[in-house]
Amino acid sequence: ASGRPIVASDVAAIATAVRHRATGVLVPAGDPTALAAALNELVADPGARLRMGQAARDEALGRFALDACAGEFCRTLGGVYA
Repeated sequence: ASGRPIVASDVAAIATAVRHRATGVLVPAGDPTALAAALNELVADPGARLRMGQAARDEALGRFALDACAGEFCRTLGGVYA
């Protein structure tokens, strides 16, 4: 929740945590050219960097805060043991 946009490879479940062009930028795995382009884009566009960074922070605090995670965990356990 540092308020920075995320640049990550689009592998496995990463896209469930990083929303492309909303909280960060997803690039194809194993593509250093795409990675460099994404980083350069964020360096060149402070507005996008700030917007995505704030959105990433807001989402992290909402989805991954202790209360949210504990509540989801308890709901899951309740469903398993009901």
